[in-house]
Amino acid sequence: MVNKVVHSTGSDEWATPRSLFTWLRLNRNWVPQLDVACNVVNRVCDSFLLGNALEQSWSMREKENVWCNPPYSKSKEFVEKAHEEFLTNPELDIYMLLPVRTGRSYWQELLDVTYSVEFIQGRLYFGGSKASAPFDSCLVRFKKELENVCLRAPVIEQVIIPLEFRR
Repeated sequence: MVNKVVHSTGSDEWATPRSLFTWLRLNRNWVPQLDVACNVVNRVCDSFLLGNALEQSWSMREKENVWCNPPYSKSKEFVEKAHEEFLTNPELDIYMLLPVRTGRSYWQELLDVTYSVEFIQGRLYFGGSKASAPFDSCLVRFKKELENVCLRAPVIEQVIIPLEFRR
């Protein structure tokens, strides 16, 4: 019997730890410009989409850094949408924060369409929570400059993000 209290908050929304963006800026020279999976309270950018992001364009500008921390029950759909948006506008630089669930059927499909997967060592603290998430996380990236490097096999790294950037 699975204990739902241990494995779930009962919510599908996990607010992005703001300090993760400090880490991305310092270590990847990347600053988000458009948040595509948020609500007014947990958005991380001045520009954000409201409503169903799966039915909207993610290209507000020709070149844009797009952030996506989707509802995790729709990870597959959001990965497909990110890939579609990237193919439509290869100037997009899309980072996604996803749970690591290698047993899920979409996971192998994800590896076929992304260009970088960075596994985060240690668990994140979402939305100011005092406890870490009950799952591991990774950063998935779609970026044109990575396309030629990967040749259908993503760059896979384990990223050690210090605890102060995981809260």
